[in-house]
Amino acid sequence: MTFSLFDFIVGEDCSLFFTLYRRFLLSERIPRIVLLGPPCSGKGETARRLAKRLGIEHICVSDLIAQEAKDHPAERVRRLIQSTMKAGGLVDDRTVCEAITQHFIDNRPKGWVLDGAPRTLGQAETLYNFQKIGGAHVFFITIKGLSHRQLWERARQRGREDRVADVFDARIRAYNMHINKIERFVRKHPLTWHLREVFVTKEMAPDAVFEAVLSSAEMGYFVPA
Repeated sequence: MTFSLFDFIVGEDCSLFFTLYRRFLLSERIPRIVLLGPPCSGKGETARRLAKRLGIEHICVSDLIAQEAKDHPAERVRRLIQSTMKAGGLVDDRTVCEAITQHFIDNRPKGWVLDGAPRTLGQAETLYNFQKIGGAHVFFITIKGLSHRQLWERARQRGREDRVADVFDARIRAYNMHINKIERFVRKHPLTWHLREVFVTKEMAPDAVFEAVLSSAEMGYFVPA
């Protein structure tokens, strides 16, 4: 009976095989990042700065959906999407995923930061089955550490009109309802999807949050584990 190098590596130590495989994937070094976080965690601003620093595209899902609503031929659907977004609810998975996949088909971005999705397990599953995302080496970075009260205080300090209490609470509830399921799904696909967590505190300025996320991204792409 003969054994290949693959048989030897996997038979002796599976972790070694996965490490070598990850190093191979990382060799192309094209940043593909999904940034997750609750409202007012600094996710949007961080995503924009991250894209600029790394020279990649910032894909804001809320902008894609807003454009989708504007261009939709059915007035009833336009109003439903707009009212859902205004109330802080979750736009249906089909609309969200179609907006994202169409953007990838039309623009063919190589490096990117996806900001605002997936927000449900269904969206994560659909995006995983989309070859341009599910078949790529992607880092999911989740911003954590801020309490509900701390996030609300940030919302008040920013003075944004859409952050009234009921809308803000709806967005927090929606995020908390789905984030654990999304993270578990990402962990089930370790060959191409990888999860990192960045913990922040209420004292951290936007610059500090950005540097923490950037450090996590660079650690993933340029210092393979």
